[in-house]
Amino acid sequence: MLFLDELILWLQAHMGEQDFVRDQVQKLVKLIESGDSDRPVPIISFISRQRDLSQLIGSDVAGAEVQNLEQQVEYLAGRIDVVDLEDSNLIEIIKHRVLAPKQGMESARESAFAAVESSKDEVRQVLLDAHGRTEASWEDFRDVYPLSPAFLNVLVELSGALQRERTGLKLVQETLRRRRDDLKLGELIPLGDLWDVILDGTGEAFTARLRKEAETAKRFHDRVVAYLLEKYGSADSPLFKGDERLIKTLLLAALAPNVPALARLTGERLAALNHGSIKVRLGSAGSVAVKRLKELQGEFGELRSEGSADPVFHLHLSDLDIEPLLDEVSSEDNLGKRRQWVKDQLWSALGIGDAQAFVSEREIVWRGTKRTAEFVFGNVCDPHLPDEQFKPQMEGNIRFVLDYPFDDKHFPSDDVRRIEKMKQEGKYAPTIVWLPDFFSEQKSNQLGRLLKINYLLERDRLDDHTATKSADERVQIRHQLKAQSENLTSQLAAVLQQLYGISKPDPGSVGAEVPDNQHVWSLEPAYSRPRPEAGLSFEQNLYALADGMFAALYPKHPDFDPALTRKAVTTRELKTALEWIGKAMADGSRRVVVDRHHLPIVKRVVHPLGLGEVHDGPLNLLNDWRLKINQKASEAKAGTELSVEDIRRWIGELGFTGLEKNITSLIIATYALLDDRTWVFQTTPVSAPELERIGNGYGLRAVELPSEEEFTSARARAGAIFGASAQPVLFARNVAALESQVRDIVEAHQQPVSGVRRSLEKHGDDLGLAGAEADRMRSMRAAADLLARLSRTKDATSLVRELAAASYDVTDQELGAAIKQAPEVLQALDDTNWKLLQSVRGFAERGDGVGDKAERLITSLRETVNDHEQVRSLVPVLSRLQDQSVALVTEAAHLANIAQPAPEPPAPGPDDVSLTRHGDPVVPSGIPPQLDFDQDEPAKRAVMPIPGPSAPHVLDTQQPTRLESALAAAVADVRDEIRSYVETHPGVRIEIAWRPVPADQRTVDEEAES
Repeated sequence: MLFLDELILWLQAHMGEQDFVRDQVQKLVKLIESGDSDRPVPIISFISRQRDLSQLIGSDVAGAEVQNLEQQVEYLAGRIDVVDLEDSNLIEIIKHRVLAPKQGMESARESAFAAVESSKDEVRQVLLDAHGRTEASWEDFRDVYPLSPAFLNVLVELSGALQRERTGLKLVQETLRRRRDDLKLGELIPLGDLWDVILDGTGEAFTARLRKEAETAKRFHDRVVAYLLEKYGSADSPLFKGDERLIKTLLLAALAPNVPALARLTGERLAALNHGSIKVRLGSAGSVAVKRLKELQGEFGELRSEGSADPVFHLHLSDLDIEPLLDEVSSEDNLGKRRQWVKDQLWSALGIGDAQAFVSEREIVWRGTKRTAEFVFGNVCDPHLPDEQFKPQMEGNIRFVLDYPFDDKHFPSDDVRRIEKMKQEGKYAPTIVWLPDFFSEQKSNQLGRLLKINYLLERDRLDDHTATKSADERVQIRHQLKAQSENLTSQLAAVLQQLYGISKPDPGSVGAEVPDNQHVWSLEPAYSRPRPEAGLSFEQNLYALADGMFAALYPKHPDFDPALTRKAVTTRELKTALEWIGKAMADGSRRVVVDRHHLPIVKRVVHPLGLGEVHDGPLNLLNDWRLKINQKASEAKAGTELSVEDIRRWIGELGFTGLEKNITSLIIATYALLDDRTWVFQTTPVSAPELERIGNGYGLRAVELPSEEEFTSARARAGAIFGASAQPVLFARNVAALESQVRDIVEAHQQPVSGVRRSLEKHGDDLGLAGAEADRMRSMRAAADLLARLSRTKDATSLVRELAAASYDVTDQELGAAIKQAPEVLQALDDTNWKLLQSVRGFAERGDGVGDKAERLITSLRETVNDHEQVRSLVPVLSRLQDQSVALVTEAAHLANIAQPAPEPPAPGPDDVSLTRHGDPVVPSGIPPQLDFDQDEPAKRAVMPIPGPSAPHVLDTQQPTRLESALAAAVADVRDEIRSYVETHPGVRIEIAWRPVPADQRTVDEEAES
């Protein structure tokens, strides 16, 4: 039996000698055929072909010769039985030919593999890679230890593509040989080690694309190795080896992107494929892998990641070199831009909006109240930063001074010395100084690199610096710079957390350190040892430090936000609490059941301030604040009137400092209720003001109250007379509330009541009033007297007493109706046409139906006007009087026309009179011009002038609602005028005529009147 191993590889090594290759191929025939069929011993040949010859022919062989050789190989292939070995057979081959244990060492191998079996299930599944080319089982894994099935799957994929001279079996042997001296039982060969074996030696990829990618990958690997050597100092460092294996695994994935074992390379998967390369005591190897790769991203833009919680890493290899571009803009890396970048990052992390101002501010909610923190970014040890900058510019604010994480001339210890000096000199302030460690040289270089990259990416600068590149190359460069900028930004932002003491420092990131790791200093003696809290963000640490400072400044400040929601209590919530406090005091019980939807608000406000207790519903007010303020008032001998500002000062003296104005106003308003005091503004009693209005000028006065009987009587009479109401409990605020309502009504009705009295007295005869003793006159007289007496009172108590003591010969109901209806009654009296009413009275003397109707109208009016307004209202009677009077006048005129038809008018004589607009006084009448209704213009005839009215009545028929009233008034006026004329000119015939006014004439008349 003849075994020929790697025949095709042997021929490939002599491809430059074409004659030799042809001769050897021809010799293969003798292994198959022979002229002598009676061989004593049959020859059985096993030829390991490995690959197709056509894959191994180089570019130095002509095309015709290639085809000739391929035809010869194909000819032989048809005469030889082919035995195909699947990828899954590789494990069996390796098991017997490479990894068969020595005799007696089987148990040792079993023990070593047990360490792998004890790994987490996720790690074992990654190493097994059951769906890979070898389709390995767990028993197969045991047989190929210290290799993993994942290692073999990647080897199968890559060896065929990248190796022309060596088979996968030889690569396995080479890998084991390299680790023979340092590999220990229990360890696996990391996948990253396969990189060295595949790309080492004389191997060359089969395709031009693969060759180019492999060369680019080698150059990238060389750059990473140089960086890691500078970082760790030695290639023997475990940290160096771990990081390099991660990168080599990513390089393998870049060259073979379709290998299942190299898909979605997260930190956990990379750590599992390189099992044992990353040593951790706490946490997971995957998280360490993510951290190290993130650091490398800052240096190498080709290293990309997707996702944040569990990022997937990959390489984007490129031949483009960006270093010359960065060298062109090296001047952009300067101290000023470094400071601004760090400030921008810190201000963003701290939630500060304005990063340009020297002193920046932001709102902080502490214990449910809004506060202001000031921020300064400067060099603490620099004498150009004066001591005044270590104090807040506004009282009530606190200040943070943050130092730079770099300095060319000083060290963090110099900053500490300045702080200690200020404290020794007594320069105290509510200020926190935050000192960082310095950037390491490596991180400082990364910051400079980032600044240059960001400069190129701004606006169109990159296009200017890459003008000689193709469009595709410019796009690739931009993507690479953008990825590197993002990586460097996130990495350096994480380094800032280390430098400022809120995360564990990495030796490779930190340079000069703050002494004793004391990053935070306080210039406030009451807050002596602040420290940043590890694991929290910058903003969370800001809250924690600000909370500590404010708690030291205002230790008794109530906490409206025990759950740390950072939501401030609002004015609306304070007002809601005060409303319920007022309801609790309404009946004097100091207790009320709060509505369920208001219960959380009232509890949030009342409990911390100590104003009361709220549980599942009832609010029970406490008397503590009343006692405290009264004690301070007694000590100050303040008297009966306390100013609001004095009370605020006393609240602060009691230790409740730092309270917002509206909160102290709530305490003062509650005290006013508890101590039954009246609000005054500049000594004038006023109703309780809104919380936000309580300020200078306001005070609380202890007032003399009426007796219980006086208040009860006045309260009942106020309801009956004025419709005013107040709580029945004798409190100053209830007395003031009653006084406020009554006084408003008095002021509104005093003039109408007086006006009604005067009008009744003036027109009493026309109305049929019986005199001063009529019921209406008595109630109006009492109403006017009561209002005058109440308006003369100076305060609430005197008004209540006056109201309780006032006595009249009318009931309160009659008195109330007279007062409340006075405005309407006065308006009705003013609208009455008194002359028309007098005319109606004249009709009452007639003996016909008109006279009867007039008598009934006069009687109804007389009965109403002589009765109380409460019994009979005068308003509707007077309102109907106008229409009823006009109807009577119209009816009387109609009856007169029926009884005596008008004769044909004779020619006008000197004693005749024309009906015209009446005068006052009445003027003598003359002969009017005769009207010709058949013509548009009046006939122009010469007449004898007779003295008489000169202006005619003009009725506006465009307003039908007023026509009857105007017509009645005109008829009454004409009647009076005729009567007056007849008295002085008896026996004179009178002509009455009317005509429509032309439109143009109406316009002229209207303009003349205007």
